[in-house]
Amino acid sequence: MLSSGILTLIGFACLALAFAAVAGRRGTATAVVSLCWVPLVALLLGLTVHQKLGYAAMSLVIAIVVASMTLALVGAALAIRAHRSGSGPVRALVSGTVVAAAPLVLLLGAWILGR
Repeated sequence: MLSSGILTLIGFACLALAFAAVAGRRGTATAVVSLCWVPLVALLLGLTVHQKLGYAAMSLVIAIVVASMTLALVGAALAIRAHRSGSGPVRALVSGTVVAAAPLVLLLGAWILGR
């Protein structure tokens, strides 16, 4: 069985390949909006099978936090650039950034309520 670190690296490689494929075909803004839901879905799937994951759930949470922060920062930078230049899907980028940051808010809320 593969370790959780190897599975995390494989997941990041797949996300990077998907981002490069969509960005090459449709543009960076569309790639961010297309992939912004991935950390949220990974968090929901991780919550449903957390009993079976054991200690691998911690590495999954770390990977979700890193992916969510990365997509939120890239989305925010692209939204600011699109707003300043006056072109580009500003609303789509803002909504994608909010969806990408949602796992961070959910994990922070769970951490605060768990204290």
